[in-house]
Amino acid sequence: MRTHLTLPIFFVAVAVAVHTVAASAAEQTRQTQVSIEGDQFLINGRLTYEGVTWSPDGDENEYRIEGLLLNARLVQGIFDDLNPETVHRWRYPDTGQWDPERNTQEFIDAMASWYEHGLRCFVINLQGGSPEGYSRQQPWHNSALRADGSLREDFMNRLERILDRADQLGMVPMLGIYYFGQDQRLQDEAAVIRGVENTVNWVLDKGYRNVLIEINNECNVRAYVHESLMPPRVHELIELARGITRDGRRLYVGTSYGGGTVPLANVVEVSDFILLHGNGVRDPQRMEQMIHAVRAMDVYRGQPILNNEDDQPWRVAAQGFGHTGNNFVICVKNYASWGYFDFRENNELGDFNQGFQSVPANWQISSDRKRAFFDLMAEITSSPATPRLDLVVSESGLIRAGEEIEVQVQVENQRDDTPIERIELLVNNAVVAEVKRAPYTFRLQGLPVGEPMMRARARYHREDREVIVESPFVTLRVLDDPDRVFVPERPNLIALRAADYYGLTDGARHKWVKIEHAGASGPVMHALPALEQILGPDRASPRLDYHVRFDEPGTYYVWVRGLADSGDEDSVHVGLNGVAPSIAQHVYPFEPFKQWVWTNTNRNGARVVLEVPRSGVHTVNVWMREDGFLLDRLLLVKDSAYKPEGEGPELTPQRQSQ
Repeated sequence: MRTHLTLPIFFVAVAVAVHTVAASAAEQTRQTQVSIEGDQFLINGRLTYEGVTWSPDGDENEYRIEGLLLNARLVQGIFDDLNPETVHRWRYPDTGQWDPERNTQEFIDAMASWYEHGLRCFVINLQGGSPEGYSRQQPWHNSALRADGSLREDFMNRLERILDRADQLGMVPMLGIYYFGQDQRLQDEAAVIRGVENTVNWVLDKGYRNVLIEINNECNVRAYVHESLMPPRVHELIELARGITRDGRRLYVGTSYGGGTVPLANVVEVSDFILLHGNGVRDPQRMEQMIHAVRAMDVYRGQPILNNEDDQPWRVAAQGFGHTGNNFVICVKNYASWGYFDFRENNELGDFNQGFQSVPANWQISSDRKRAFFDLMAEITSSPATPRLDLVVSESGLIRAGEEIEVQVQVENQRDDTPIERIELLVNNAVVAEVKRAPYTFRLQGLPVGEPMMRARARYHREDREVIVESPFVTLRVLDDPDRVFVPERPNLIALRAADYYGLTDGARHKWVKIEHAGASGPVMHALPALEQILGPDRASPRLDYHVRFDEPGTYYVWVRGLADSGDEDSVHVGLNGVAPSIAQHVYPFEPFKQWVWTNTNRNGARVVLEVPRSGVHTVNVWMREDGFLLDRLLLVKDSAYKPEGEGPELTPQRQSQ
């Protein structure tokens, strides 16, 4: 018998997370203690991954896994931006608001799923990391430390909730204190020292026994402004932190260098563990050389070696997450721990499912590359992993306001001994329905007009751990005006005037403005203000939307009619259903300048095409790339030989589409 729920949704609620106030250290017993013996990590007196070995495909050797501390760079768990000029950048796409409490709660919700895949350590930082992945400038203000080195209570309260959950799960947080680009928030060297003292004392006072300390991230990066955080003197802060005790107990301490750099002797000599970074290390053999170089140093005492930041397996095509040829596997083969670093690249900024360091972060295992890392880690560590959830919306194309739709949640890799207790369906971060047994089918009516975002959340228990697993976000398109769909009268030829958009979304600093311009076919859209800036097809860029009925799926060749005054404003991005494929980005050139011209190529000289997956109504999107650009018309045709002349063919009418 098929089970389903039918629910009207006549409001968009903002979900309010109920946070548990952490008890003081005196009122609770800590459950997790980390220790180091030689080059091995122990949790509660037992080697991590006790008894586990791993044999990669095609390799007859069995590699020792026990004693390693596989980790991930998840530094933004307590992120907030104290700069009112930049905080708007981090708005959640489903609610349009930034919420540091939601960020921390969703981090906590995801922790058990990471644990299930074998993650035993994560890096979190009092000054975060770049919320863009990599940044030349950092105007935002993200620091749990005040200018005098004292600790901000709101940041530390969020950190305490995360550390409490790690203690419950048996995980080992690596707490970083300083990050380049934010260390200037402290007024002087004395404040830097007080920041270390206050942080270490706070951890000890709270009774945590599972926390490692990383003084600063990449101490050799030139962006640091305080000398004590630079390579010649950073060992002083390591020694300072190691010297702070409570009842004879102290914390393990180290610091990191930039990608591809072997730490200097002054750091290796005093550190409890040695941190390496793999960013920029394209050749895994270089990773192996770095590990060997540390072990060959006169001052090396046999400490554990951890690579705790590495983006190369997913950024370098030759690496990947297979059994050979990547920095992860090379580290494991050389008995060094490895850490995953992930962020949204420029062409992914509109995809909330990508990245861990980009803010706002989706802390779930919500993308293919996250899944590839966690699945490989689960295999290497003989961990159970978690089921995978995917949303399937039966409707094709657009959803009209008031219509009922069916949503199915597909569950893969579900273990029979860990039955799912319930699956919740969320729309714009509000729980709207739940189902407690398969098949997990929902019927929804009254979805909010616009682009509501939907995800599914499953809950189950393994032993005494509640595990929360979520599907990737799916963006719906709910249309309130069915008469504003472009319906072609000529087969497979759609001609749109830019000013006849259905939806207009402003960017962070720019917007499309409707104006009159000589020589155009009518009103045109102007990307303003003209500041000579370049943007990707993401939330920072203003976007135009056009709802179009496609009678046939397949390849459509794109022509754009535009005008550019110079080479500083002569390109635009085109996409379908909110995604700009690489071949439709940087539509260019529009020459001769100061004339209305048709263009059908990208910057590489390739034809611009959109792949329509199925017949029905879809949304064609246009994003600003260079400000100052003028947009007149769009043309989509199945005929690769078609070439428009003058203003182009007669416009496709807008009407109701059945």
